[in-house]
Amino acid sequence: MLDEILSMTRRASDMAAGATFPTAMVSSSYQEQNAGGEPYLMHCAAGANKLILYLHTWSADKSQITTMPEFLGIDRACIIAPNFNGPNNTPSALGSDDTLTRINTVVQEMMYKTGLSRLYIVAASGGTLAAMNYMGKYPGKVHRASLWLPIYDLSLLYSGTSDASLKTDMVAAIGAAPTGPDDPAYLARSPRARLVRPPRLRRLP
Repeated sequence: MLDEILSMTRRASDMAAGATFPTAMVSSSYQEQNAGGEPYLMHCAAGANKLILYLHTWSADKSQITTMPEFLGIDRACIIAPNFNGPNNTPSALGSDDTLTRINTVVQEMMYKTGLSRLYIVAASGGTLAAMNYMGKYPGKVHRASLWLPIYDLSLLYSGTSDASLKTDMVAAIGAAPTGPDDPAYLARSPRARLVRPPRLRRLP
């Protein structure tokens, strides 16, 4: 019964949001935007009733979203892709507080401009690092997230990966290799330190 009530409430909220969505924001492709110094790409479909936050992978930047045309086909959605300091090979990018502030600046601006409040995240690989850190810093803000190849612990990733470029990027950003599984510099940038408990991951068949 509770699930039915919640579902009905959500549908009513979606209908109301879609009915009042500003038509001036509808576009056929991605538009360059800037929120308080944070560049981002935006595409909104007609009657949008939700925000989808796309967070780029480890070595990419906001332009990565343009290589995936399937996102343009999502019905009644506003897609936003912030840059959050670009690839994860600098101190300002890899799991930093500044990246989370930048992401949230974009989210807040879009919520204000559109009147939409339901936020979804789609991310893979390095984007999941930012996604889980974001959910840890702003609990309750994300309605649902789809995370692929999640990165929960940077120190564990360093010790477990055979990809030398990932290790090089982490050393470049943090300053040295981890001294152990609880290295404070690596832990401070990991979702492991921000989330009260690990996220529930659902395996696909």
